[in-house]
Amino acid sequence: MQHAARISSVRKRITSLNSLLKSIQRRLDNIDHTLSAGLIHEKSTGDGGRDNENHNQSSLKSS
Repeated sequence: MQHAARISSVRKRITSLNSLLKSIQRRLDNIDHTLSAGLIHEKSTGDGGRDNENHNQSSLKSS
């Protein structure tokens, strides 16, 4: 009986770790998707995301 309890405990831990791994994988996929979308946006605008920085600096100078 002790052996069956140990196997059950190991199965629960494996299930828990598998769930955690899937959650981490989803987060990494979301980060990858966000970064890819940002790179595509930078390529399409051609400013590398710097246009907004320049706008903020010029608005500070005019204040």
